[in-house]
Amino acid sequence: MPNESVQEAVPICPDCKRPLDVIAACGSISYFCDHCNLLKSSKRVREANPELFKEAE
Repeated sequence: MPNESVQEAVPICPDCKRPLDVIAACGSISYFCDHCNLLKSSKRVREANPELFKEAE
């Protein structure tokens, strides 16, 4: 196996531009920002991170 650096893409908060925690439970995905201390709307997260959600278009 080649020695490649594989980085998992992490969504960025649309407000503070810091990495979000992804919470997956019961078939749904939520996004939480530790810095803002708020849940973030999936729609706003998708709009702020279009490169991560290309397949959803």
